Amino acid sequence: MSLSTKKPQYICLAAGGTGGHVMPAICIAERLLADGHQILLLTDKRGAKLIPAHLPYKRLASASPFAGSVVRRIGAMIQLAGGLMSCLITLAGRRPAVILGFGGYPAAAPIFAAWCLNIPAVMHEQNAVIGRTNLMLARFTKALLTSWPENKESLGQTPVLCTGLPVRERFTAIKPYKPRTAASPFQLAIFGGSLGAALFAEIIPAALAQLPASLRRRLKVTQQVREEQKEKLDAYYQAHEINAETRIFFDDVDAVMAHSDLIISRAGASSVAEIACAGRPAIFIPFAKAMDNHQEANAQELCAHKGGLLLQEADLKASKLSQHIAELIENKSLRLEMAQNARCRAKKDAATMITDHILSYGDAQNKEAA
Repeated sequence: MSLSTKKPQYICLAAGGTGGHVMPAICIAERLLADGHQILLLTDKRGAKLIPAHLPYKRLASASPFAGSVVRRIGAMIQLAGGLMSCLITLAGRRPAVILGFGGYPAAAPIFAAWCLNIPAVMHEQNAVIGRTNLMLARFTKALLTSWPENKESLGQTPVLCTGLPVRERFTAIKPYKPRTAASPFQLAIFGGSLGAALFAEIIPAALAQLPASLRRRLKVTQQVREEQKEKLDAYYQAHEINAETRIFFDDVDAVMAHSDLIISRAGASSVAEIACAGRPAIFIPFAKAMDNHQEANAQELCAHKGGLLLQEADLKASKLSQHIAELIENKSLRLEMAQNARCRAKKDAATMITDHILSYGDAQNKEAA
């Protein structure tokens, strides 16, 4: 339940680039709309493709000034400058009570524009390692909201508050895990195939094929795959008598998680938060090339508290992974312990904490005006 006043406020949210930035922004935007507030999402070309039709947004020019040739970097700086001018015009035309940024270069122009116009701004960091862009932008904001309590970066005078990472309600509504009997199918969900083709299309299937026949026959696999991998993987699973459903895209991840006995996943911030809210045992294999190794840090937030199993991509072999999977299939008490520990680390009230915090700036302005 929100602690803010019921007076409607106008809020701007800035997020773009990857879904890791955009999806939390969408979650908060929908929460604000449901509570009667008005919102505008400021995003880039990639982010705009992820925003549902019912959410109003404005597309900004944005690019990385640190990648590519000198000419490309100069072009990126010009785009960012154009985005800043566009934001200044937009925000001056209708001042929001607060701007909430979710990181990435598309958030830079709105945060700087807010600072120039003396509009309160707040940043949210999704990962366990604070991103470089957020470290820079947070110094121009009232606060940095983090997803995990272990973030210890020094931000000078900027307060750091742990609110958690907002996830959709359909994940927080998933019921606690209850291990099935040995006679029931063992539901294994595999997410994250878009990052690391060989690992998810070769090593994980090979690990499943090396399981004892008695365990293989129990498996019911649901796996995310790339389009070019699907035909070959389907044939591989069929040849090894593994009951598997491969999909290029999931629009019901929450339902798949709810029915899972074990999840194998990358360790993006949203994935870790969703698995924690679902309270399901998981094996995390962080993407080794993630910036600042933030995926490993995300996984550690659960695995350090026995809420998951962390395996390194660099030295992962099918035989070793097969042993871990077999142990988890056969040891339901271990699965239950992991599920309960993961659920204890979840912050299911993250959306409420974030909305209460940002709305407090508008509440303070309303009190001053009164």
